[in-house]
Amino acid sequence: MLLDPFGNYEAELLQAALFMEREQWADALANLGRARFTFARVLLERIGKQPESDYETACEMRAHVIDRGHLGEAWNETGSEAEILFRARRPDPAAVRALHARLVALVGEGREAAASLDRHQATPGVDAAG
Repeated sequence: MLLDPFGNYEAELLQAALFMEREQWADALANLGRARFTFARVLLERIGKQPESDYETACEMRAHVIDRGHLGEAWNETGSEAEILFRARRPDPAAVRALHARLVALVGEGREAAASLDRHQATPGVDAAG
């Protein structure tokens, strides 16, 4: 975590990929769901937030990271995709793969958001665009 704040996130994505290789779609999906919240907690820790639940994490992400322009809507969109897959009796393999790909791509945006949050913390009173 000290070397790469997104290391645990990437490890969970790797574990999900291993489950997909074994065609264990429900396990892969569970890992992807956990990975989303690991990602969010990395960003929230940058601003001193330590939510206790996934619900609180989602609310804090919306209020302090997404709505303030540090991160786009991709995190919320992947949440909506995951919810649909969680409701399915058997998750669609293609949809699980697509969700995994979106979450892998999100790490770059996460690194940019972390840098933005760090800059914002260093200069109070400046919004994300400034």
